[in-house]
Amino acid sequence: MDTDSSQCTTPSSSASSAGSLSGSAHHSLNMFRVEQLDVAASGGADLLAPVLSDLANTAIQRTEGHFLQGELYSTASIRELLEDESGCYMVALDGGKPAPHGVVGMCRIKLPSVSGGDAHLSTVVVKEESGRRGIGTAMVESAVAMCQAAGCARLGLHFPSERKDMQAFYKARGFVWSHEEPMPDKYRPLIKPAYLPMGLVWMFRSLSPSELQ
Repeated sequence: MDTDSSQCTTPSSSASSAGSLSGSAHHSLNMFRVEQLDVAASGGADLLAPVLSDLANTAIQRTEGHFLQGELYSTASIRELLEDESGCYMVALDGGKPAPHGVVGMCRIKLPSVSGGDAHLSTVVVKEESGRRGIGTAMVESAVAMCQAAGCARLGLHFPSERKDMQAFYKARGFVWSHEEPMPDKYRPLIKPAYLPMGLVWMFRSLSPSELQ
């Protein structure tokens, strides 16, 4: 399940990036920067995978532990995603510290296989102690800028319908509700039985230059 555990009450903070899969944004006031994760320069997938999987699972458990059972991301699954060239991770680095130990937030962007298609945003997570600094917003805006520069039509995401806070968070950042679908079979074992009626909510943000202004 692509889910999100960013701080949904963070103050607004803008970010920009350039290039189809590159770019960074500095936020000197809050002492963090958002940039595309360079896997090789950061020690490789074997070093990064346990750090990122722990960050993701800890953040998701904090916000969704009441309806989840088990962990969403294994070290092996994160390693596969790090090695998947159809997408990339954006990371928020605290106080100028490099990855992997400086990572306080992350999200994953998957680009479409054809030009002009829709990109997908997932696993937007922020460490609890780094909340309320605009990190979640900065990562989302960096993802928007990257995908717009890559020629994508829209940036989409989905999350459990139980997370009403996330719908408000993304609506405030330009995403529009699209539809709700039943929970896919591959995710159902991760949901506590009492919550299985929940579905997945899809939202999209247009990447048309006129609408980004």
